[in-house]
Amino acid sequence: MGDIKRKPILGNKTINKVRLYDKFAYLSCGFGIVVVDMVKEEINDTWYIGPEGSQINVYDLTADDTYFYAATQMGIYRAEKSNPFLAYYGSWEKLSNIPVPNGTYNAIQYFYGYLLANNHNPTYIDDTVFVYDFSIEQWSRLNVFNYPDCYRMEISDGKIILSFEGALHVYDKGMKFLMASFNPSGLSLHPRAGCFDKDGYLWIADNSLGLVKTWGEGWHGEAYSPNGPFSANVYEMKMRENELWVASGGRKSTWENLYMTDGLYNYSDGIWYNFNSSNVAAFDSIYDMVCLAIDPSNPKHIYAGSWSKGLMEFNNRELVAVYSKYNSPLEGFVAAQDRVFISGLAFDSKNNLWVANSGASSILHCRKPDGSWQSYNLGGNASGLDIGEMVVDDYDQKWILMRKEHSILVFNETITEGKPYKILGSATGEGAIPGNTVLSIAVDLDGEIWIGTDAGVAVFYSPDAVFSGNNFDAQRILVEQGGYVQYLLENESVTAITVDGANRKWIGTDKAGVFLLSADGTQQIYHFTEDNSPLLSNSIADIALGKDGEVFIGTSLGIVGFRGDSPSPGTIPTEVYAFPNPVRPSYDGPIGISGLPQNADVKITTISGKLVYHTIAAGTQAVWNGRDFDGQRVQSGVYLVLVSNEDGTEKLITKILFIH
Repeated sequence: MGDIKRKPILGNKTINKVRLYDKFAYLSCGFGIVVVDMVKEEINDTWYIGPEGSQINVYDLTADDTYFYAATQMGIYRAEKSNPFLAYYGSWEKLSNIPVPNGTYNAIQYFYGYLLANNHNPTYIDDTVFVYDFSIEQWSRLNVFNYPDCYRMEISDGKIILSFEGALHVYDKGMKFLMASFNPSGLSLHPRAGCFDKDGYLWIADNSLGLVKTWGEGWHGEAYSPNGPFSANVYEMKMRENELWVASGGRKSTWENLYMTDGLYNYSDGIWYNFNSSNVAAFDSIYDMVCLAIDPSNPKHIYAGSWSKGLMEFNNRELVAVYSKYNSPLEGFVAAQDRVFISGLAFDSKNNLWVANSGASSILHCRKPDGSWQSYNLGGNASGLDIGEMVVDDYDQKWILMRKEHSILVFNETITEGKPYKILGSATGEGAIPGNTVLSIAVDLDGEIWIGTDAGVAVFYSPDAVFSGNNFDAQRILVEQGGYVQYLLENESVTAITVDGANRKWIGTDKAGVFLLSADGTQQIYHFTEDNSPLLSNSIADIALGKDGEVFIGTSLGIVGFRGDSPSPGTIPTEVYAFPNPVRPSYDGPIGISGLPQNADVKITTISGKLVYHTIAAGTQAVWNGRDFDGQRVQSGVYLVLVSNEDGTEKLITKILFIH
């Protein structure tokens, strides 16, 4: 339905429901009704049925033998199906005999001589389902238990199924109540739709459990959840080897809690594991998970920080400790001692875990490999600071984002003369940080510090000079755009920066999607948006890279994966392998070759030795499009991948089979 998304109209383009009648699909949208010809696969018509042809939020549509009925934000409208001018608003009339004629109706269904409509802004305490009996031409209220919301009405197996928040009700053709399912086998339901199968089982599409199969008049049930993250919420992602961890929380722009309870997600070897109150008792009182750190010596050992509830430690996916002010040096917020705000986590070169404790008297703590702690109260104007994300540079200096405008705190505990910290700002000689807010930070393979702000990107090329008295100011990158020279992404808020094995920069933005830039930032390699790619949203929370070139992009609508051509930094090659392999006739995408030495020379030849492709690996991975130097897809057969490192001393070989 890209045409709806691209249509140059103002207003709500949400598709609320889809109904199928004959060869047409009727889409109830935020602006009206769209009719799609399912045979021709094209939009047949658009109906603006509001007053004077205005837009109106249509939530649902149904039909009997004579009329279409539309449930809207302003009541129920109907029009004769045989009318050839249904796109004309005058063809539609508003029902005035329903008990709440101007109410919001979000669900409607014609069912064997009855018309059911749910009033979502009810006269009564909860949603009200009204039923019109055509045989006596009268509306009545359906007597149901008090449920706050009715989401959907569906006909299945000659019955009508009503999906409420908390339960699902079933009625026969005479509107006689048959059964309800609200707690099958102890499952707490949040139904959104239901249907019967040929064996009489009632299947429920549930908002939290996935797919629920029920039997025994709804008293027994079993949930089937697709493997995936617990929710679409993403705040921070970290990945080492093949272990991806996701923190799902967040905080408001005012730095107050959002009270998000979705916990943590872990992706490993194609399987998602979720950790929240549904399976970890500690999460009953822990919310807003905002930061992560993976142990460099053990990818199964991770730490996760909560925005107000302290620090959690996991090993082999088991919670081993929760650190608070009662069992560790972590401190409560100066103005609210019961809240321990952990905003950033990072390991240094000695495998010490550094913990940013926002708003505390001691804003930094170090947990050593032996389990001992050391706290740092910086005193003066550095005590009690509101601080955020943290990275450790190649000199073991801690770079910490601050809530204060255009500010970063840099800390080096080895400094014994003078203050061991410096607060960088916007002034020349003090950091020259652009924009008002620093949103993201990363250390690249050259040891440079890249920062993302609400005015684009800047780079600290000499982080070792911060405490030296020499110039260390951030520099902005000049790029040519449309014949004009401007600063890199100067009009974008840069929310994420991640460095791949070729030192290229993956850049996430608040509104413009994802960019892949060259190592120095001057060349754009990719620009992905929701319009030109499967990217779920242009609002990016974070980006993480896997060892085989996988790119995980966390958006405001969930996580999407991309097969990149360069893995994460620090990946150690073990063996060369190609994927997919074999390459079948139906596949015409990129072929990844992984496990290469850094920046290896890659040659692909026929079995007889004819060279068909030559490239240099990006990090430890190369990509081939399956074509020869003339751009032609190679013939069926076995192809050799010959690999050597930059000095030619290490040679590896693998094979790729093409099938036509």
